[in-house]
Amino acid sequence: DKSQNISMTQDTLLEIGSMSKAFTGLGILLLEDQGKLSLDDPVTNYIPWLRLSYKGSHKGKSIDGEVELTIGNFLYQTSGIPFKSIGDIPEGTSDDLLGKTVKTLVGTVLDYYPGDRFQYATVNYDVLGYIIQLISGQTYEDFICENILGPLGLNNTYLFQDEAQATGLLAQGYKIAFFQAQPYNAPRYRGNTPAGYIISNAKDMERWMRIQMGLIELPEQYMRIIEKSHIGDTTVASQGDNYYAVGWSVNIKGEDIQHGGSNPNFSSMLIMRPEDSIGICVLTNMNSNAAGNLAENILNIISNRGISKYYDDTNKKMDITFSLVFIGSVILGISFLILL
Repeated sequence: DKSQNISMTQDTLLEIGSMSKAFTGLGILLLEDQGKLSLDDPVTNYIPWLRLSYKGSHKGKSIDGEVELTIGNFLYQTSGIPFKSIGDIPEGTSDDLLGKTVKTLVGTVLDYYPGDRFQYATVNYDVLGYIIQLISGQTYEDFICENILGPLGLNNTYLFQDEAQATGLLAQGYKIAFFQAQPYNAPRYRGNTPAGYIISNAKDMERWMRIQMGLIELPEQYMRIIEKSHIGDTTVASQGDNYYAVGWSVNIKGEDIQHGGSNPNFSSMLIMRPEDSIGICVLTNMNSNAAGNLAENILNIISNRGISKYYDDTNKKMDITFSLVFIGSVILGISFLILL
């Protein structure tokens, strides 16, 4: 917190953004392991009103109407839901926000036939969070706390901003405005918690990485589902050198497992190399691409590789552009008034 001159520590709490997806994915795999669902189940078995359509061709057939999506389609980001659906997530913190978020998808026309290809859409994991809620009979937050965070010993991880705030350790979020970082208290989206609003700190992220790499002894069931969560979906084409797994992006050669996160005033990146027992996690309290660049270059240094140059992200470039336009407009306006 710049105004209070409070520095980061290993106890500082920050939103981890889309790194939250791995927790939700683990919840789904736990329910599968308990026999309470199958990844091949149609989503309408659990959410009958979630009907989506597709217009186009699939395997030589012309399709124009409702199509069936499985839980696996949402888990591995092959549902075909448009990326832009993130813009329809409703703001708020009430208990019904998760259901309301999923309802924004009703009637959506998919970009691709389900299962045909990977397309990242954050709302996929909100649907999974809602399924967890429906099957367990608990709120999504209670289920994750009792079945994931508790058993894994992640005692500094929160699903409610108010609870994190009450510790006095939650970082102030920032965004770039007029060439510098400005405090920004972003809107709250409880309906997007399963996909992007879990809060944690460096202590718990260290433990989380050790858990993922098998460096901490766990009950056999958890070791089994964690291992499964690292298996990429090879039924669709890779994205460069990576396949999408369960809340993770996994290198084709199995070299690393990673995922980033980006919220309005926080960003993060986590990279693991299980064979070398190396895990790097960078948590920041500003929306930028700096977390990814830092994590990548820390790994480059450890691996004796060259450093990747840092390039300004879109947010900073837009701020510079609009700030200069604003300043130029003010100068022109004052000049016009003086001349007048």
